[in-house]
Amino acid sequence: MKKRRIGGSFDAFLKEEGLYEEVTARAIKRVIARMPGEKGKAICESDGRVSTTFRYRDVPFSDGSGIAKKILVGVCDRCGKVVAIPPQSTPSIRAANSLLATAAPRLSRRDRS
Repeated sequence: MKKRRIGGSFDAFLKEEGLYEEVTARAIKRVIARMPGEKGKAICESDGRVSTTFRYRDVPFSDGSGIAKKILVGVCDRCGKVVAIPPQSTPSIRAANSLLATAAPRLSRRDRS
């Protein structure tokens, strides 16, 4: 038995509410991959809302266990701190974390000898 949809489309709903253009623009902005040198905006701990420039950087893990190398990040144009990590950098961060996890047991075995 074929299921039929009830009601209109989500796009129609957004148009009725006057939100279609805003939501579509925001969705497109999130999907588009960032490029080195591209400008953006983010919140910086030190300076509040700031302009950013996307650059490749080596980023330490927050727990101090290692470093993810050459990760595309948003850098605060005022203080130079990393303030944003675009979704496209996630696979590289996961790979660096995975390498660290597989290397850790080997290191601990060496230290025991």
